[in-house]
Amino acid sequence: MLFGVFDGHGGWACAQAVSERLLYYVAVAMMPKQSLEVLEKCMEHGRPVPPILQWYKNHADFNYRESASLYINHLRVFWQELLDNEEYDEGMSPQEALDRAFSRLDADISLEAQVPFSNDLMKSTAIQVAFAGCTACVAHVGTDGIHVANAGDCRAVLGVQNDDGSWSAVPLSNDHNSQNHTELERIRVQHPPSERDTVVTDDRLLGVLMPLRAFGDVRFKWSLELQQSILARLESGVDLDALNLYQYTPPNYLTPPYLEVTPEITYHKLRPQDRFLILATDGLWDEFASEEAVRLVGEHLSGIHLQVCIE
Repeated sequence: MLFGVFDGHGGWACAQAVSERLLYYVAVAMMPKQSLEVLEKCMEHGRPVPPILQWYKNHADFNYRESASLYINHLRVFWQELLDNEEYDEGMSPQEALDRAFSRLDADISLEAQVPFSNDLMKSTAIQVAFAGCTACVAHVGTDGIHVANAGDCRAVLGVQNDDGSWSAVPLSNDHNSQNHTELERIRVQHPPSERDTVVTDDRLLGVLMPLRAFGDVRFKWSLELQQSILARLESGVDLDALNLYQYTPPNYLTPPYLEVTPEITYHKLRPQDRFLILATDGLWDEFASEEAVRLVGEHLSGIHLQVCIE
């Protein structure tokens, strides 16, 4: 099973699109060639495509609008490329599929914003998705273990019940923000030494963005020339307030890209004492430590509330 949590910033558009699309990319990457061939034949002959995923999701969460055909076409290009790969046969492992899906969807989001559309609504939607951003944490739960792919400051925490009935929290992801010194150093070494003190200021990327990995956010990825070229086409398709927001350039924007969506992937082999998984955005983790969140969920599930004495 696949589970994901997506936290948008700079508007809702990117989080909405990623939540609707990312798990399809993961599923396609894991499908064997024979199944992809069935999908392609259905598309070629105009027949209904067999479900790639069985969603357990409120139908109101689907919001494709006119973008549906565009999304499906780019997903099809993805599986066509897999079919053309002679080494691709049985599908990717969960780790490979998660890594490929994150990078491929982000590339498609960037590409869609650069395609000239005659339809103003599709043009506006594609650019809103690309200029907004979102973090993502996705868990693939298999029969033996859990793979977690994280990009940004969402978090996956495993709830473990100890022999004495108490609860422990096992982190399955790392937050990608300025509190993560390994992440800070990763970003700094990607840019000239002269930018070491400006890449992250006030605990934010270029003094603006809190998460250090994300989908979209092309203001931190594209060259200034590309951004200006794309926005020049947008003036007739979006309100002026949004246009002004997109035209904002982060300070010290000298050697882009500053941001990427490459997920950090971890694996945990399931054990009898592993009870539940919490996937949540920083909205939860800003208020609760991982251990406290696990204790609250564990006590709710067991009906047993432990008294903790603090001296």
